[in-house]
Amino acid sequence: MVPNLNASGEVGFDLNWYDSDGNWVYTGSSYATGLTDVGVYTFTVTQTHTVTSCESEATTVTLSIQDLPNIQLPAFSDVCIYDFIIYLNTGTPAGGTYTGSPGILMMPNGDYIFHPEYAGPGIHDIIYTYIDPDTDCQNIAIQTITVHDRPVVAITDLNEVYCVSGEEVILHGNHPGYGNFSGSGIVDNGDGTAQFNPADADVGLIEITYDYSDIVTGCYNEVIDTTIVEGPPESVGIIDISDPDICVDFSGNITLEAVGGSGTWVNWFENSCGGNSPEILTSNEDSTIITIAAPEVSTYYYAQWETECGVSEICAEDYIVVTPFPTIPDTAWATPNIVCFEDQDSISLFIIGGNYGDILEWTQDSCTGAVVGQTDGDPLKIITPDTTTKYFARWINICGESSCTDVVNVRVIRPAEEVVVANPDSNYFCKNTLSELELRSFGGKGDSIVWYYDEDGLYPVPADTIISFNAKRDTILIVPPTISTSYYPFQATPCEQIGGSVSIDITVFHDPIAPDTAYAYPAAVCFGATDSVTLIAEGGDGITLEWYQGSCEDGVFLGSGNDFKVFPPNFTTAYFAKWVTPCGISACEETQIEIYEPTSNPDLIESDTNNICAGNLSEIQLTMIGGSGDSVVWYSDACNGTPLDPSLFYYQSPMRDTIIIPAPTTDTTFFGNWATLCEASECVSIDILVFPQPIIMDSITASQNGFCSGSVAEISLFAHGGEGSLISWREGSCDGPEVGLTDGSILTIPSPTDTTVYYASWTTVCADTECDSIQINVPPTPVDPVGISIQESLICDNVVDSITLYLEGGNGYEVIWFYGPYCGSDTIPAEAIHSLSIKGDSIRIARPAQSQVITANWASYEGVCGSSECVSLDVFVYEAPTAIYSIVNGESCMNSLLQFTPTSLAGTGLITNLNWNYGDGTVIDTNLQVDMFHAYEAAGDYTSQLIVTNTYGCEDTTWIPLTISPNPTADFDYLAACLGEPVQFTDQSISAVDSIGNWMWFFNDPYSIYDTSTLRNPTYAYSQAGVYEVSLTITDTSGCVDEIIQDVFISPSPTSYFKLGTASCRNVPVLFDDSSYTVNNEIGTWIWNFGDGSDELVINAPDDPDVSYTYPLEGNYTVSLRVIDTTGCAGETYYQYFEVRPIPIAGFATQDTACQTGIIHFFDTSYHQPGTTAEAWSWNFDDGGYAYDQNPVHSYIETGVFYDVQMIVTDSYGCSDSIT
Repeated sequence: MVPNLNASGEVGFDLNWYDSDGNWVYTGSSYATGLTDVGVYTFTVTQTHTVTSCESEATTVTLSIQDLPNIQLPAFSDVCIYDFIIYLNTGTPAGGTYTGSPGILMMPNGDYIFHPEYAGPGIHDIIYTYIDPDTDCQNIAIQTITVHDRPVVAITDLNEVYCVSGEEVILHGNHPGYGNFSGSGIVDNGDGTAQFNPADADVGLIEITYDYSDIVTGCYNEVIDTTIVEGPPESVGIIDISDPDICVDFSGNITLEAVGGSGTWVNWFENSCGGNSPEILTSNEDSTIITIAAPEVSTYYYAQWETECGVSEICAEDYIVVTPFPTIPDTAWATPNIVCFEDQDSISLFIIGGNYGDILEWTQDSCTGAVVGQTDGDPLKIITPDTTTKYFARWINICGESSCTDVVNVRVIRPAEEVVVANPDSNYFCKNTLSELELRSFGGKGDSIVWYYDEDGLYPVPADTIISFNAKRDTILIVPPTISTSYYPFQATPCEQIGGSVSIDITVFHDPIAPDTAYAYPAAVCFGATDSVTLIAEGGDGITLEWYQGSCEDGVFLGSGNDFKVFPPNFTTAYFAKWVTPCGISACEETQIEIYEPTSNPDLIESDTNNICAGNLSEIQLTMIGGSGDSVVWYSDACNGTPLDPSLFYYQSPMRDTIIIPAPTTDTTFFGNWATLCEASECVSIDILVFPQPIIMDSITASQNGFCSGSVAEISLFAHGGEGSLISWREGSCDGPEVGLTDGSILTIPSPTDTTVYYASWTTVCADTECDSIQINVPPTPVDPVGISIQESLICDNVVDSITLYLEGGNGYEVIWFYGPYCGSDTIPAEAIHSLSIKGDSIRIARPAQSQVITANWASYEGVCGSSECVSLDVFVYEAPTAIYSIVNGESCMNSLLQFTPTSLAGTGLITNLNWNYGDGTVIDTNLQVDMFHAYEAAGDYTSQLIVTNTYGCEDTTWIPLTISPNPTADFDYLAACLGEPVQFTDQSISAVDSIGNWMWFFNDPYSIYDTSTLRNPTYAYSQAGVYEVSLTITDTSGCVDEIIQDVFISPSPTSYFKLGTASCRNVPVLFDDSSYTVNNEIGTWIWNFGDGSDELVINAPDDPDVSYTYPLEGNYTVSLRVIDTTGCAGETYYQYFEVRPIPIAGFATQDTACQTGIIHFFDTSYHQPGTTAEAWSWNFDDGGYAYDQNPVHSYIETGVFYDVQMIVTDSYGCSDSIT
């Protein structure tokens, strides 16, 4: 700032100021010049009398404005609080001073430094001040320096104790995703977590380090926490069992003692280490000794030390043997149990089942009979008895004997003797006439009779054919056999079978069976050609084969036997064969002898037609009239020549006397006769005539053509080629009036007066050919036309490819068309004209490339009769517009605004209309070629269209297909979190077509500048509780975008707190008064830990969280409370230290002198823990008397009464005990 110019004047005078040019600038004692530019300025000041206006001489004042010194102070980088000091020597020019932050210090040598730790965290001003020694002008430069504090680091989930055998756990730092772990047993995961394996860390105190460098500031910090790894307990050495061997009825208890090893407690198991626990009947404080009920069965017992870190590696084991009473064997038998007399030297006795025996004892005749032997359960081998004998078995052990088994019989069998005689109730019968047959045997010796089909006893009579039998089976009732059979009875014992010399023979007669087939040889005979025929039957069964002629039942009996010869009959005859037995007659089998009779001659052959036009018929029918035979044979070359192939017949009757065959193509004679296998009759024949078809002529010519009407009297028409009987000449059409019928190729007729077409065709009895024609041109004299008209009202070059022209009025042979305004100037070529009429007065030609004059006139035939006058027409051709547009500036997404930019060309004239059709039902018309904007509301494939119209109505259309991608659907979910915990956000967005390529999260945290993320599934930790509007914006690979906003509630953690006194006494209930609280929620769970190793006490609302607890042991305890609110958020654990003091041990003694003096002295003998003393005593003498001294004296009035005296002693801490 430039100072004011000041002057002092005399009283009654004004001060006037003038600039260097003498111009007045101000009146007053202090003049603010307002100058700012550097330089030297000159002013003068005068005094002017306020009454007389007299002015003094001027006084010169010089003002020099110096420039401020130009100083620079470079910017400072951010530092961490622990960084080294920064020397402040960067300000220029040198020699200035540094102020601003408390971290700025001036060294004794005059240098300035910045000390981050003295400055403290935050943004600090560094002010550099410099005074120019020449001008004394001062200027400052200010920069800031940011000091970042060390980040707060902590391991969030490290336990105080781990077991060496415990599972590997994951440790987390308080900066999710960042930081490094190190230490014994640690494997850093590189994402702010680490695997901690207690086994790798080994037993002992373990230090674990977690360090972290702030991802924003780069500042570093670390924390070192400790934990303890405990090892497993030592194994039990042996188990000592009080009674290791007992009987099953032992009723006492057994003591088990674990010897050796160490741990917190001993686990006891039955049958396997870790199996079921035994039922412990009694135990003491030491779990190494237990008392159990005696087991009912032999049992293994296992002991294993356990601590909180697991169990010992090895179980000690021992065994209690329980010997049960022996049980009776389940089954006993002898092998063999049937013995043939004098065939067996020894037998073996066996048992199955029974149990718990040491000795297996066998006796004879009864359970208490003579002992024949003992084993340990193996079979007993003894000498074979001479007679049938009974044996018994039982188990024996130290606890007693079992019952005996059922009797085991050993049978000794005597030799067998053969049957003497056997007979049936019938030896002969027809098959299936009996329902049963009895067989009997007599004499001999044995256990039973076994019946066989053979004398060697190899094929026994099946059991399913035996209907019944008596006990010894010497009489049996059987199903009668169906064939003749012999039966042999054998006497049988288990040792042998004897028989084979006595038998019963049964004869069975069968019903006859019809022959399978019968035939004659030869089977066909020409009449009178042989003397005999043999009849043969095959198959069937019976005694006699009989032959009959004519019928099976009542025919003529011819004789018996096979290969039976008979005389040939005069005509075809049937013969029958059948088998005969005493049981009946079979059915017949038939054959026949066929006799071929002589043929007779036919009369004639008839046909459905004898005359055929070639190609008109595809088939004819031939019928033989008269004659006889087996069938007719047909020929087409000669009688008895080559027969016609029946497979080529379209139809044939059973005897071929009527056939339908392909129609012949030339004149043909057909022959036929009757035939048998023995002969053929004489032939008859028929002639079939085939007429040819006419052939179309090649062309027609005329003697004269193209003449003016009336100039020629007659003309001749000439037919060339073709073939037929006659030529039919007609006028106008093939069906027009006939003008002549000639058998030659020339027709002469009067000349026509006008152009006429003549037609001609060959004709025969079969058909007429197609016509050929010739036009006789008789042109008239042309008549002038009226004008030319055009069909197309508008000719646009992109729509009209051809134009249609009509010559109006006039007449002539033909019309000649020209380009240009004159006839004969530029004839339109014939190949460029598509004539729509015979004379060419209506034509279609290609659209001219540009506007054109078209001219035409009528002409006579070849010009012989002249031409008419010409007429002309102006044909205007307009250039169509060219529709062009592009789609720019936008993504092809739903509801995204697209820009449609037209760049169409007008063609002839101007663009007058643009019709936009966006393909979604939206159509817009405009007359301005400007950008259009449109957004599609639905995804899909669309075809946009632009139709452009110009001044003359010509249009052009163009299309651009486009695909509108569906917008993705933004959605996310999150796991509700408590304050201080990171919220896990999970993207649940959906993209219908493309994949999502970008996620932008805004967590809306006003307490942080880093509240965004581009991860798909990020986490974010809020520093304050509350409701936050979190937004997710997604963009798919097509560029389509969607956004969703949700409220995220961050619950505040509850505060754990309780009230508790400083101390209590052992065995005295302590009241714990909950004072925890929370905001916005309710506390749902209280977890108390009383610090004495007891289980945590968990209380759930609505139960009362205030609890009382009694400590059984004195000591110092850390009591903790952790609360969890109804949203699952847990407060930090609150701890209080609490002392449980020991109680005194009450005791007293008496000096009984009542008998002498009536007075009893009571002496306090209570014990007090060190540091405590007795403070109070209370005595109750049980007779209504009380005392409060330490050692009172009391007199009882009544004698002979027992009194319960109670003393209560209280120490200096208020802890008390009583004794009675």
